Amino acid sequence: MNAPIRALVAVALCSAAIAADLPPGGNACPFAPGSTYEERVAASPRNKPLETDSLALPHPHAANVLPEPRLVKAGSHAVFYPDRDWIVWQAIPWQDIHQDYLAKRRELLEQKQAEALVDWCEQKHLPACAEFELRTLLLKFKSFQQPGYRPIVQRWLKYASRRQVDYSFPLPFNGTWHVSRDTTGHHAIKAGAAFAHDFVILKDGKPFSGTGRQLSDYYAWDQPILAQADGVVKVATDANPDMPIGKSGGFENANNLIVDYGGGILGLYGHVRQGSAKTRQGERVKAGQELARAGNSGASGMPHIHFTFLDHAHFSIRGRYRCEVQTPKGCQPLDGEDLKEGTFVQNKE
Repeated sequence: MNAPIRALVAVALCSAAIAADLPPGGNACPFAPGSTYEERVAASPRNKPLETDSLALPHPHAANVLPEPRLVKAGSHAVFYPDRDWIVWQAIPWQDIHQDYLAKRRELLEQKQAEALVDWCEQKHLPACAEFELRTLLLKFKSFQQPGYRPIVQRWLKYASRRQVDYSFPLPFNGTWHVSRDTTGHHAIKAGAAFAHDFVILKDGKPFSGTGRQLSDYYAWDQPILAQADGVVKVATDANPDMPIGKSGGFENANNLIVDYGGGILGLYGHVRQGSAKTRQGERVKAGQELARAGNSGASGMPHIHFTFLDHAHFSIRGRYRCEVQTPKGCQPLDGEDLKEGTFVQNKE
């Protein structure tokens, strides 16, 4: 069986698990190096006719195409759109109680009781519906710093932590990097970064040489950031300046690249060095291609690579990686699991 066919078989098995909205602990969906962006898009369960009557739950930003959750009959598509992953967040098998959910949703939203709707979904054991309503609430905030945001994101995390991307990806760099510990918990308070990792290079336990006062003292500074698969660039910004050590910029001033890898999975690379982007919005990239260079733009304390997988509403998703982890017994393979903070990782040779 050749690589592209292996990839499609693997994705088909994954699609069945996703459609069933299985709890954590299911099999990882392996990323086959021979699969293409087009194959991953075509194999997505959202881009296939539904096998059963289903409740289609849209991305909150897609209201102009799919305004609200709705019943979709077996054999149909949720919407008429070339890549439905942009519109449909999930399509789960229809249950009779979903009719009650749609009615209760209309009632409580008319009364402006969105959080009460989440409570109702939880009482009725409808986790996907509860998570959908929490996602909708979160996107109404203009900033994660607004009052009321943090309690909602904490409720959302309870559900989001059950999900992972459908493929196992290599790391976005060459060489050995350290997965930093998020000692301040700054990722978990933001829906767009909840499962992100920050990567630095350490030598003798330090991320820099010399005094560490200059950006160029840091080993991560200006290191290449690599595409993890073939995909399409959706965002490429590199105009914001890199901040000097000891002075942090605004969250909105970080240079970012976002690449669509197909199948509803995006990769975000943050704090990119000013002027270093090697590609632009709309361009195709190949696995291993240099996207930009590691920098210190925006709210960054030192040069590093900030990375997270996203869905099409830009919510962070737990990753799966295919790499090696350094241990006292030597390098150990990792495939289909998320990374652990405090470890040293590298791509397989």
